[in-house]
Amino acid sequence: MVLQCQLPIEHIPCPARKVDISSPESGSVLIVHALDCGQAGVKKTIGSGFAIRPRPGSSDEDTMVLTCAHTLEEVSASFFAMAFHYTLTSRLDHVYSRSGSWVISEIDGQFAMEPLRSVLSAVRHADILLLSAGRLPLRTLPVSPFPATVGSTVYAHFVSADRPESDHPWFPWVGGTWRTWMPCTVTGYKDRRGRVAQTGTYDELTQMMFYPTPPPGSSGGPIVNESGTVVGVTLGSMRDYGQSSHQGWGVPAQDIYEVSWIVVTQRALTVNRTNSLLFRCLL
Repeated sequence: MVLQCQLPIEHIPCPARKVDISSPESGSVLIVHALDCGQAGVKKTIGSGFAIRPRPGSSDEDTMVLTCAHTLEEVSASFFAMAFHYTLTSRLDHVYSRSGSWVISEIDGQFAMEPLRSVLSAVRHADILLLSAGRLPLRTLPVSPFPATVGSTVYAHFVSADRPESDHPWFPWVGGTWRTWMPCTVTGYKDRRGRVAQTGTYDELTQMMFYPTPPPGSSGGPIVNESGTVVGVTLGSMRDYGQSSHQGWGVPAQDIYEVSWIVVTQRALTVNRTNSLLFRCLL
C-alpha cells in the first residue's frame, strides 16, 4: 500500500496547534489489545498513543494514531498459540469474534471507544507503530524531529491504573485510569548499539533517557518540549549496568519521520463482522 502523505515539521507550532499541558484535553489516547483465551480468561495489554496529522492535501483520510509496538507483540504471541490450538479443535471463530484492539479517547468531555482498523506502518527498531482509527475525530499533535537537549525539561504524558501518591497533580482519565503531564529532565541519548550519543552531532539518536520513570500504561505516549511539540515517544523504563536507579526510556521523535510514508506494506490485521481488530499476522 502507498500512503500519499507526509508528516510536516512543526518545530514551533502555532498557538492553535501547541500542546497545552494545562488543558484537560491531553491529546493522548488509550490503546487496548485484548485476546479471549477461553477458560484461561482474557489476555490484554494497555498502552498510550496520540494522533498525528499528515500534510494537508494528502489522500489518506483516516485518523492516524502513533503508539508503541511491544504491547501488540505481547498479545500476538498468545494469539498464535491460541490460533494453533483452536485450529486443531475447529473453534478458531471463537478467538476471532471476541478479541480485538480499541482506541479509547476523551472527546469534548465524553469518553469514546472505537475499534482500530489496521496497521499502516511500523519502525521495528524504534518500537513504534502507526495505526488507522478510521474517521475518529481526535485532536492531532504537532511533531518535530529536532531532539530536546540533554538537561532540558520536557513533559511526558504519564498514565497510571491507580492514582499515585504524589505532590504532582493527577487527573481522572478514560477507563478509570489517571493521567498527568509529568515534568521530566532529559538525561541522555544512546545509539542503536547502546553507546552514548550526543545531540548536534552526526551520532545516531535511537534511545532517549529521561527522569522520572513512567508508570505502566504510559508506553506509546507523547513527550513534548517547552514549545508544545512532540519530541519523543515513551517506551518504558530502563536501568544502565552498574546503576541503582531506573530512568525513563523512549525514542526521539525523529524516528517518527522514518515511518514509511512513501511505501508501506499493509499488514494483515482485519476487521470482522463484529468490528474487532484481529491478529492474523504481525509485523
